[in-house]
Amino acid sequence: MPLRMRPFRGVRYNSKLPLQQLVAPPYDVISPELQAELMARHAHNSVGLDFNPNCQKTNHTAAQQLMGQWLGDGTLAQDDTPAYYLYSQEWVEKGHTIIRKGIIGAILLDDDADTLSDGHTTKAATILPHERTIHQYITERINLYADTNANLSPIFLMGNDPTCTIETELFEGDFAKKQSWHKVTDDDGVIHRFAAVTDGNAIELILQVMIEQRLLIADGHHRFRTALTLKQQARKAYAQQHGTEPPLGELPTDYLMAFVTNMADPGLVVYPTHRVLHSLPAGWTKERLLERLSVMFKTVDDGEFTKDASTIRLHVGGTTKVLRLGDPDKHLADLAAPLRKLDAAILDHLVFTGLLNTEAQDLKTSGLLGFERSKKQMLTQLSGGHALLAFELHAPPVSLVDNICKSGLLMPQKSTYFYPKLLTGLVFYPYGTPQGANTGLLKSAVPKASNLPAELLPAGVALLDKAPVTA
Repeated sequence: MPLRMRPFRGVRYNSKLPLQQLVAPPYDVISPELQAELMARHAHNSVGLDFNPNCQKTNHTAAQQLMGQWLGDGTLAQDDTPAYYLYSQEWVEKGHTIIRKGIIGAILLDDDADTLSDGHTTKAATILPHERTIHQYITERINLYADTNANLSPIFLMGNDPTCTIETELFEGDFAKKQSWHKVTDDDGVIHRFAAVTDGNAIELILQVMIEQRLLIADGHHRFRTALTLKQQARKAYAQQHGTEPPLGELPTDYLMAFVTNMADPGLVVYPTHRVLHSLPAGWTKERLLERLSVMFKTVDDGEFTKDASTIRLHVGGTTKVLRLGDPDKHLADLAAPLRKLDAAILDHLVFTGLLNTEAQDLKTSGLLGFERSKKQMLTQLSGGHALLAFELHAPPVSLVDNICKSGLLMPQKSTYFYPKLLTGLVFYPYGTPQGANTGLLKSAVPKASNLPAELLPAGVALLDKAPVTA
């Protein structure tokens, strides 16, 4: 089934409010200190909805009340016309300006997505994850989205259009100059530009580019599985009420709000996530681990690290070694071929699971292992005595991520880091019909678009059940 990315009538902040003070990073990178700072910037900061410090994991009453209050007093309002939302992010890396461009729209969660599991994917799916998820995080999102009746932040997807049609036609030239761009700068100095597109020709162009795309999840795996769960719950509840399920695409919960960028765009950059061992499981010492590593790996020149993405740079005791697996055919015989080129998979398979007999996520949960995106911070932890040793990893090429996903495989958690993060608060995707709205949430702005319902569920139809909270 072709993947369908549709325009939608987003809920956005009143244009008279200072957007700079209303947006926030994604919920999963917000510390308690940053929560307080964001709330202090503006009483209507989006962190109050997406990660309210007054909410417990099983009670999002405060966020629910804020959503209703802000819709009622005009802080938030739904767009009159279905739109795609252009979104670009600009930052400087080693003296060079990088601009990542993409589109926010409503992605149909087709039936193949329902067959995905944490062990593998199906090659028929049009949205492919690349890492496993943790159930308790999904539970928290399900309860929040059910209470607020909205999808609060877009997940980050990657498509592949070698012609870069959207980037050329919509982000450059006269079309881009005519748009009403909103601009904010985040705390890292990244410039975010955002504009709603309702032009019929532009929407038709996006539809045509996206119609056959298979998309990879760059960031937002837990929100993706949240959306799948809500879709399944809503369709089941509808069938119980009406005797049969509606055609796919007729419920708001059949869709997921997503930002889609292009693998062929040079603005898509992947960064590594390093591993820092703070301590070791019972029965292990640093000396014993290093001895076992010396049996499996051989030390090579440091320059090999930049040439061979399967090598690992080991930092320990003020020294650095580059390790290359001595006999890949022997040691990786039971690891899928595409994963043998990924250093994080080799490390997980041979060292964490193979030697320490503990998966990386379990090591992290127990406080023995940390994931560190900054090499500087990784080395600071070592020099400060807060870590025994550290494994410096590569940024996996997008082509390798693509190959692994399309092979039906999943990568270890935190194998990639896509920077910068998408802001929350630019647009929300409501599952119901907010106050004052009198047309369907996904009513088409494009006469040629097919399979779009003229009307979706009316306001007041309760479909979403809260998920039971499990550890």
